[in-house]
Amino acid sequence: MLVFLALVVVLLVVLTKFKFIHPRDIPGWKGFYCGVIEQRQSRILIVHGDEGLGDPDKLANQLSRFRVSAPPEQLHASRLSSGMLKNYELVIVEKMKRVTFTQAEALKSYMDGGGSVIWIGDAGSEYYLSEEDRQAALIENESNPGAYERLLNKSAKTKGFGEIGQYYLGVTYLRTEANASGVTLKVVDRNNPLVQAVVEELELGSMPFTVVAEGRVGAATGASKSAVLDYGGHEYPAVIDSKYVGRIVYIAFPPEQVTESVQPTGLLTNLVDFLVSC
Repeated sequence: MLVFLALVVVLLVVLTKFKFIHPRDIPGWKGFYCGVIEQRQSRILIVHGDEGLGDPDKLANQLSRFRVSAPPEQLHASRLSSGMLKNYELVIVEKMKRVTFTQAEALKSYMDGGGSVIWIGDAGSEYYLSEEDRQAALIENESNPGAYERLLNKSAKTKGFGEIGQYYLGVTYLRTEANASGVTLKVVDRNNPLVQAVVEELELGSMPFTVVAEGRVGAATGASKSAVLDYGGHEYPAVIDSKYVGRIVYIAFPPEQVTESVQPTGLLTNLVDFLVSC
């Protein structure tokens, strides 16, 4: 019986770690998992750059209101490395329109290893070759001839979100509506926990957002669109989540810019609770 119970606990830990279940799904499991297995609140990191949609400082401030003992940390994209990301259960990518291939690889490595991500707006929609990219490719070229040329070719061909959009987010970047007004968020899947606390139709007013096309042909599976943005007589994907190794959620607009008078932190709390175990 003890062996059986131990196996059940191990199974539950694995299922929780890889986001197949949430601790709250099983009565009493969250207290045991967070108090005995993890023994701390989960760590959240906001990775940002200098350009693009969103306000990382405002996002961090809003998240800190309901995570007082474990507020999110912030990291500028220039200091990004795959090794440090593994220390966080959730990484939020925002205001990082321009991305290098080295930075993109660090984020892909994190997701390949089971990390969960919230990807916001136009983050990663403009790739560029940095000196770090070039130097790394030149070093690799010594033992792997053609590596530098392949990088140059990849750089010329990469558009929008590139491989991250195709294989991880499940969307293709089209454009950014920076001055949109009269925007409405509409819930299309009430059963999705991401939007359970959001009213069926939420008037956002003036809200910048990214226009994307759905289309998953890569490695991630089970994409689910839970909300759309109604703007100018058209509906655009607003919230899409999928199970990769961990969980990946793409949001077309900066959630922290939804005013408190319109939607008191419900959307943000849902997003974080869905992806963070403790």
